[in-house]
Amino acid sequence: MYSKIGLAIASAFILCSPLPCTASDTPSPPDANTSRPSDSSAKVNQSAAIEIAKMELAKQISADASTFKIHSTQEYTWPDSSLGCGKPNQMAAQVVTSGFIVTIESNKGTHIVHATERYAVICERNIILRNPHGVNAPSRNLDAMIDKARADLADKLHAQPALIRTMTFIATEWPDTSMGCVVPDEQVDQKNIKGYRIALNYRGRTFVYHTDLTRVRACPPVEAE
Repeated sequence: MYSKIGLAIASAFILCSPLPCTASDTPSPPDANTSRPSDSSAKVNQSAAIEIAKMELAKQISADASTFKIHSTQEYTWPDSSLGCGKPNQMAAQVVTSGFIVTIESNKGTHIVHATERYAVICERNIILRNPHGVNAPSRNLDAMIDKARADLADKLHAQPALIRTMTFIATEWPDTSMGCVVPDEQVDQKNIKGYRIALNYRGRTFVYHTDLTRVRACPPVEAE
């Protein structure tokens, strides 16, 4: 017959024993109602975080993770459990969380995944959106223009390019070479220009760039900070 102390010890052991996690299951991020220790309490294993990132991406885009190419990894610490990818009205546990920003290339594009050893969140997916206006614009060089726009915005805001998210890119046609954003003292030619309107997001702020697939231009202009 257990003593009260023995029962207390047995109960504590049962409650504190970690539950097993199968290799096919990607753990879910903690929410605001879940009390979990911060990842910052110990060094995050980079290899484990990369594997979690690959598993999550493979699940989201229905692809074989073995075909992925890791383009880059960057160690980062976020202020909460959303890993910098929080959505409106989504609750997140307010715990400092360390992990990695993993850039992965698949046959469907380039993807940015924020990951810890336990879960991952896809912040950006390079997916061509259907154009509701029916403009038949070429997509060649579009990826390079998106990267150029992100680099320009990062430079102006003194931000890390990996934290600038591509929200949308929609084919557009403008009536002249200004791409709808006239620059002072610019000579503008009146001819139809096909390109894309790119929407970027940084810390809840949206910035729009126009491109004719050879140039990018913030519209309206972004003031350097």
